[in-house]
Order: sequence, then C-alpha cells, then structure tokens
Amino acid sequence: MGERLRALDWSRTAAGPVAIWSHSLETAVRIMLTSRFAMWMGWGPELTFFCNDAFLSTLGATQARALGAPAREAWAERWPLIGPRAETVVRTGGAAWDEALPLFLTRSGQIEQTYHTFSYSPVPDDDGGVGGVLCVVADVTERTLGERRLAEPSAAREREARADAQLQIEALQREVEAAKRAKDEFLAMLGHELRNPLAPITIALYLMRLRYKGVAEKERAVIERQVDHLVRLVDDLLDVSRITRGKVGLKRERVELSEIVARAVETASPLLEQQRHHLAVDVPPRGLTVDADVGRLVQVVSNLLTNAAKYTGSGGRIAVEGGRRGDEIVLSVRDDGIGIDIEMLPRIFELFAQERQALDRSQGGLGLGLAIVRSLVVMHGGSVSASSEGRGRGSEFTVRLPACEPRGAALPGVPPCGAALEAEARAPEGGALRILVVDDNTDAALVMADWLSAVGYTTRVAHDGPSALRLAEELVPDVAVVDIGLPVMDGYELARRLREVPALEHIHLIAVTGYGQSEDRQRSREAGFDVHLVKPVQPEQLAPLLAERRAAGPTSTTHRVQVDDASSRSNRAS
Repeated sequence: MGERLRALDWSRTAAGPVAIWSHSLETAVRIMLTSRFAMWMGWGPELTFFCNDAFLSTLGATQARALGAPAREAWAERWPLIGPRAETVVRTGGAAWDEALPLFLTRSGQIEQTYHTFSYSPVPDDDGGVGGVLCVVADVTERTLGERRLAEPSAAREREARADAQLQIEALQREVEAAKRAKDEFLAMLGHELRNPLAPITIALYLMRLRYKGVAEKERAVIERQVDHLVRLVDDLLDVSRITRGKVGLKRERVELSEIVARAVETASPLLEQQRHHLAVDVPPRGLTVDADVGRLVQVVSNLLTNAAKYTGSGGRIAVEGGRRGDEIVLSVRDDGIGIDIEMLPRIFELFAQERQALDRSQGGLGLGLAIVRSLVVMHGGSVSASSEGRGRGSEFTVRLPACEPRGAALPGVPPCGAALEAEARAPEGGALRILVVDDNTDAALVMADWLSAVGYTTRVAHDGPSALRLAEELVPDVAVVDIGLPVMDGYELARRLREVPALEHIHLIAVTGYGQSEDRQRSREAGFDVHLVKPVQPEQLAPLLAERRAAGPTSTTHRVQVDDASSRSNRAS
C-alpha cells in the first residue's frame, strides 16, 4: 500500500499533492501503514479514502478504484451503513463504535456474510480541529458465528438463518437504492452535458433569424424544430430524475382548466400543425377550477397532446374535453390514431415504455412523457388512465383532479415573444446597458455577445474568472451573465468576488447552468446571483430580464429573482 500511495497522482484528488500535506495527515498515514490492524481513513471535507494492506480483504472488489476517491465512492455499497458513523465523528469530534456489524462482502467472486467491529476516531488537523476520521476494523465473523452456534439450540439457529436472510434482503434493497441514486445522478449529469452544446446553437439560430431574414428559412426551421425536440428530451430526462428523487415541489394556485388547456395547446401547436391534425377543444371557460401548479399541469396536458399527435397519422383528429363529475374535474384527450395493444395498456405509464411498432418513428421520444404525466397527476392528488379498443382504433387518456372553488386571478400573463420581444430587447439610444458575458465555451460566449450587441447592448466577453474580474474593473458592467462551470474559478466564487468590488455595488448577476434543481438555485442565491437560468437559455428568457434591468436604472438595488424550470418551459413555449 505504501508503494501505491507513492505511485498515485494525489494532485488529482481532493487531498492535493503530497508536498502540501499537513503534518497531521502525514502522521496519520504513517500510523495507518505501519499497523497490522485493518484500518481505513477519510481525510478532509470529502473524506478522501486511505487504507492499509490489512484492510484490502475487507474492501473486496472495489479496492482498485478506492484509493484517493471520496470515501462514499470508494465503499459505495456499504456507505449507507458506514457513512453516517464516519460523518458524525467528523462533525462532533467524538468517537463511534459498531460491534459485530453484519455485512455482505464480495470475496473471491462470491457474496459472503461477515461480521466486523468498527472503531471510529477523529483525526486532528494542524489547527486543533478535526481533519478526518480513522477507522480500525476487526473481522469477527468466525468468532460471532461460533459463539452463536454454541450458545443457541437448533430452533434458535433457524431463527438466526431467517434473520440473516432478512438482513441479506435489506442489504440488497440498500444496494438497489444506491444504484437508483447513481442512475439519478447520471441523468442529472447527462442533462447538464447535453444542455451545454444546445445553448450556443439556440442563440445562434435566434441571431440568424435576426440578421438574415428570408435566408435559408426552410433549413433553419428544420434545425429549430430538432433543437426544440432535443430540449424537450433533456427536460424529460431531468424531470424523471427530479421526480424519482422527490425533488419536485408544487407551487399551487387556483386556476381554471380552460386556461391550462389553452397554454398546453400553445405548447403542442407546432407538432399539431406539422402533422396537419384537426384539433377540437370542448372545455368551458369557467366553472372547472383546480388547485394546481400551473406550469406542471400545463406540462401534463401538453404531454398528452404531444403523445396523441405523435401516434396519430397525418390529418388525424384529436379531441380535448373537460367537465365536472361530482367532486372531480375530468379532462380527456382522445385521438383516432394507431391505438394501444391490450397487452401494453397496463404498462403504458411505466418509464421507457413504448410500443415496439413505434420505435422507428422519428418523434418516438424516450418513453418518458406518460410516466411524467402519471407522477405529476398523482402529486396533484389525482389519477390518470388510458383506454383503447386495440390497434388502429385510437386511444383516450383521462385525467381526474379534485375540484375546488374559484378564487381570484389564476394565471399570470404570457411573456411577450417574436417581434414584440425583439423590440423590448433593444436598448434606447444613449442608454445601452454594459453587459459582461463569462463562459468557457467559446461558441456559447461569442453567439451570446453577438446577439446582445445586435440588439444594442455594450458587450465584453471573458472565458474564466480571473479574466472576468479584470474586465469588470475596466467595463464596470451593469449586468454579468455568468456560466457556473468555469475553469480556475467557478461561477459561484466569481459572483462572490464581483460582489466585493465597490464599483460593482449595483451589478445584476445572472447565473447560467445546466443544473436547475432547488438546491442548485439555493446555492446560486447564496453566492450572490440575482437570477438563475437553466441551459439552453433562450433570448425570450433573457430579453425581458435585461429590459427590466435597463428600465430600473443603473443605481437601483438588485433584487433576487429565481427562475425555475417550469417558467423556463413556459417561456420556451411562448
């Protein structure tokens, strides 16, 4: 293990290069390596993983990737059990103890039931605080099993066997949960990485439409439709991740169903028009009030309309009807499309569920839309069902929601778009805002700056934090549009540094990122950002924010506005 420690490039880990290790860390590593007891150690905020040779058998198959990784990754299968003890020691500075803890470990290619005693102790850092945790491990499997066999009669051993089987089931459940968490984290990362290239493409298309009206309109329209399709796929991936992790919250208000349907039809209209479908809407303008998150319920209905449009041949008929039945508001979306096989009906709302016959369809999607529909409807206290008389006989989806009495205005106005947005974006003569664009993606930064310059703003570009700070002192910008994932200095630190510059007291900071969960928005707020936008950022989202800032004047006090994914969706739809 000493040889492995010397061979590893520690500069690529959270512990940093060996040359900067503290005296406390060096001493703890030396004690661990020279001990014949099995030991592992977690150091620093991420509990960077160290261990000695005696611990390798306990670590099992994961030992090849463990050294230098965060402890929760190095021992991921067991972290739900081990992690809370280790983290408590670091937080409180006290010791912890696990006597004969049952673990299922993979050894020699087989899963074995084992028992280990763990002693967790705080490791002090050079300043007298807690720098990490040292865990001494004793394998007490043989002793524990032997004592139980000698002390208990046959019936008791049978009970033990049943208990051990139950423990194995609990252990497998924990492993499944860990796998689900890994899947959700992968989906979130995938969504972020897919949004990065979409951002400059979206702005570049908008700039082309602004500068080259009448040129290659047909080809640009194709690109725009496909980019919109990709954005919807990414949104669906992230929605599934948030819903399964319980990260979706509802912002309820009382709203008429007719207004929800109108917004949903507007969202789905490009696909409906492309397929030349005949849409009939029969929803009373008043009297069907629901207590709902407007953005999420619009998403439900638009997903159902999009689903009907995709699986109905060109020129088909789609009908939307709404009514009240007792204490429920009932909405149905019916089509005369390809229908649903009887065998498929029970699984139609499952993740990634699609009919085999539809897999070659260009608009087939990922099979996430209906799963999202069901989850969101259930969160609203309702239910959704599907029916079909079989292949070629069309289908009908029915949503049932609790009814409530109307109260006050329900739906905010739709933001301006098209020509009105373009006019709003332009700065008046002599009153142009100074805008700093910070993004390490050169294409994204340049097309954003080109668009802002084209509509009348004074714009400068930086590709990292230090450069942005230097430019900010020269430009004294009114607004900074900052990508969070910057090299050298991330966007959070850059925001904090900009807030510390006296001349930038009134700067308006807009965060741009591929992450849009509540904890991401909270983190950007704490760093000093006024607005949190999720990639790809549409001109329709940014233009009104800049216009509002321009109208407020250069000496106005900044106010914190957090733009969530639901509002991003509605802005894209408009």
